[in-house]
Amino acid sequence: MKKSHQSGTRNPILAPLPLFAMIGSTAATIVIAFFVFTRPAHIASASSAPRVQYVCETCGLPNLFTSPKENKAELYKNNAANFRPVIVRLSEGRYRHNIETERLLIREVTMNDLEAVHRFYTKVENSASATWTMHTSIEQTRNEITKIIKKYQLGRAAHWAICNKATGEFMGLGGYFEFSPAHHRASMGWGFDSSFWGNGYATELGRALVEYGMKYLGFNRIRSLVRVDNFASRKVLEKIGMTCTTCFRAYWRLKGELLSHYQYVILKKDILPQLSKSRI
Repeated sequence: MKKSHQSGTRNPILAPLPLFAMIGSTAATIVIAFFVFTRPAHIASASSAPRVQYVCETCGLPNLFTSPKENKAELYKNNAANFRPVIVRLSEGRYRHNIETERLLIREVTMNDLEAVHRFYTKVENSASATWTMHTSIEQTRNEITKIIKKYQLGRAAHWAICNKATGEFMGLGGYFEFSPAHHRASMGWGFDSSFWGNGYATELGRALVEYGMKYLGFNRIRSLVRVDNFASRKVLEKIGMTCTTCFRAYWRLKGELLSHYQYVILKKDILPQLSKSRI
């Protein structure tokens, strides 16, 4: 006669479940811990990351970075991806976020530049062949700088400040005004204050932008558009190795008039020896 099942006796089918549950819970904990502690720093919550104010060694202007000492490589990567000037040094609360040539310092615009940028935008000579119209109030300039800074933060193309390397004096605005990372191409341009015209600064800047874009940003093709009657700028583009490829007739409306423009282009393969010797 079979013995009846006694109450309280362990069911042999259900006995293994606690062990499986323990193993599964442990495995899940390990997986979660792996992703939490090994994911890149830039994926971590931005709200919880510390913000540190650093001062540029060259221009003395402050900027904010997230844990820069712990994430130097990521800072370099992010700046290249966002088409911002390279950070060449980062230590003990100081940094450099600029491109340097023999005489020029190319850096991000900040609100500290408000008065200098306003003078630039209110000078008649500067606006003569420019795409922008003269500013009529300092608030207009403040809004423009705010837009530029916002573009930096979003990784969009925005002009940089061009300064005298020796004195830090603001000289104009320049850089890439559009780019296509997927197609490895960009367009560049600049505007110097008229008091600095005729000293070779545009040639120095143009060469730096070409070398920087091709060395650090992965550009294969850089172009520049120039009015057909702007002989000085056309000469500069030719001096830095660019070739006129197209004439766009009645192409760009400037101050109510449709003007024709030449397109100048340079490819990376055209200047490989120059890039190998570049100090940018």
